[in-house]
Amino acid sequence: MWRHAAELWAQARLRGFQTAPDHHIDWDVIIASQAIELGAVVVTSNARHFTAYGAEARDWPDITAPPA
Repeated sequence: MWRHAAELWAQARLRGFQTAPDHHIDWDVIIASQAIELGAVVVTSNARHFTAYGAEARDWPDITAPPA
C-alpha cells in the first residue's frame, strides 16, 4: 500500500496536482491508495481530492440511507 501511495503521489505531483502542502503528509493520497487496493468507496466532504488519485469517492450530501 505504501509503494502504491508513493506512486500515486508522484504521478499527481507531475500533473501539478496536490492535496497538501509540500511540508505536510498527504493523507488523502494514503487513504486513496487504501481505497483502491481494497475496492472501497471513500465518503468525504471533498470527493475531488480522492477521485483525482483514481479512487472511487462520494460527497456526504450525495449519500442517502436505504429505506427502512
